[in-house]
Amino acid sequence: MEQIKKSELKKTYFIKKMLLLVSFGFCVFIFGASIILLLRDGNSEDLWVGIVCGILAIKIFFSIQAYIKMPYHCIPILNQIFSKHELEKLLKEEKFENIKNTNDKKVLKLFNTSEHWFCINNKFISKELSVFGWAEGSSSLNGRAVTPVFFVYMTGELVKVDLGHKIHIKEIDNFNQYLWEEAKIIPRIIVGDQRENIANIFKNQFQELKQNMNLSDKGLIETIIQNPEQYRKIYMELLPHHIKKWCEEQNEEERKRLQSNGKKGSRK
Repeated sequence: MEQIKKSELKKTYFIKKMLLLVSFGFCVFIFGASIILLLRDGNSEDLWVGIVCGILAIKIFFSIQAYIKMPYHCIPILNQIFSKHELEKLLKEEKFENIKNTNDKKVLKLFNTSEHWFCINNKFISKELSVFGWAEGSSSLNGRAVTPVFFVYMTGELVKVDLGHKIHIKEIDNFNQYLWEEAKIIPRIIVGDQRENIANIFKNQFQELKQNMNLSDKGLIETIIQNPEQYRKIYMELLPHHIKKWCEEQNEEERKRLQSNGKKGSRK
């Protein structure tokens, strides 16, 4: 819970909420003041300013209300489904540490991991719900390119996290490699241009599971989190043949590598 609150503070969500409230209050004040001046003094010269502020206040009211009431903006997607207390419970026992590349053990400073979650630039991503994940290179004409990180949840939702600045291609490769080797999350190089198609397949599967099991979004997500491997197998069966083949090949290579390391250890 402490980690969540620290991330919220670092992302200045509290300040953003206060600024939105002040902006809304200012619009309401100007609207009310213009009406009072009109009724008391017959001053209609500034009425149009009040009307504009009133219309603006009405238009932004529901957006501001949704933003302020949303619990923990640092937990995307799930903060639209779970309450503040429920989100705190999901991360209560998690202890985060830096991710290290499996080859050279180089620390990837912006990426942190715990048993069930990633924390990437102060955004929390569920490992149990993630089937695909990758960081990708980016470019910008104004020189302000940032590296985005994407995850595709079993719900069919695409979660995007901007790192805030651009990282080297080697670090991107290290992170993508880590996702597969340590979390069995499939990198984008295998997904190609089928990202949206796969996300739609996952959405349909999620809805089908909900209907068959008579569960709400929250109920099914809780069930998946408790039995991630069982549902991962279901979703893996939905993937195109070339992706399933790649995963099988990677698993076989890993099995052989472990066997080879075991033999070397026994010789010693």
